[in-house]
Amino acid sequence: MPTTAELIARGARQHGGRTALLHGDDRLTFAETDELARRLAGALRARGVERVGLLVDNRLESVPLDFACVKAGIARVPLNSRLAAPEQREILRLGGAQLLVADRDADLGVETLPLEALHAEARGFPAEEPPEPEPEADLLLLATSGTTGSLKLVRHTQASYAAVV
Repeated sequence: MPTTAELIARGARQHGGRTALLHGDDRLTFAETDELARRLAGALRARGVERVGLLVDNRLESVPLDFACVKAGIARVPLNSRLAAPEQREILRLGGAQLLVADRDADLGVETLPLEALHAEARGFPAEEPPEPEPEADLLLLATSGTTGSLKLVRHTQASYAAVV
């Protein structure tokens, strides 16, 4: 079974010049999305983090950022922007996030890297494919309260998420 990273690369190869993302008048092709994801992955890997919180609304850069985490083998801990700061802090704590990438000012008890700053760093990295993450490596830690009302995280690995996709 292919990993999520392999599925992303395959999509870029098969559909390279076609529009993948559209936000207002801005667009990215599959190839551009993949290239940006590879550069962002390089910038994130250089920081040496294993888990990163994401506080980014739906926008053109959201998908390449998600893909960058997949490619870099960094588990992402997405935050809902509608949650209060104490809930977001608890999700980051439970998820073990070492860094927060945000498209807004945020003081959530972990080092925060503005999305624009990450993009600026990424321009300095080559667009090479990072080493393939291990299938059992954490990929996504989703917060839920489920039926109990108590906050917990649901874990997806590279392999389990690929099976869902």
